Amino acid sequence: MNDPSNLDCRFLRCRIRSKLMPILENVDKRFKNSVHKTNLRMSELKDLINKLANENIDFENKRVVLAKFIESHMVIKQTIVSKILSCCNYNDSNVTGSLLDEIIRFANNKKSNLHKIGNIKVSKKNGFLIFKH
Repeated sequence: MNDPSNLDCRFLRCRIRSKLMPILENVDKRFKNSVHKTNLRMSELKDLINKLANENIDFENKRVVLAKFIESHMVIKQTIVSKILSCCNYNDSNVTGSLLDEIIRFANNKKSNLHKIGNIKVSKKNGFLIFKH
């Protein structure tokens, strides 16, 4: 699909593609290949992160084992929360880094068992972090 804005140099991505990339390719002929390899690695990492997140989520019940969640790497935690919020039909445009951090802080807080975010309730019960819409 062609996006006309791809040719509009008012957008930074167009200026990078049309002006900066040719300069970098002239400086180092390996540049284009290096960027391509880096993109492949990033794609593989994204796939791995999604796989690890999916392994921890009970999508049917919109929950995750709390202890495993707390032990997970921050990127995995953020991906888990984002995926569960999406399952709860939470508006993706409202899912910010701050919101993800807020839910992760709640999960780590031993004193609190219920947290409300808009129309979503996040609770800790029977060793699970549970999301209800």
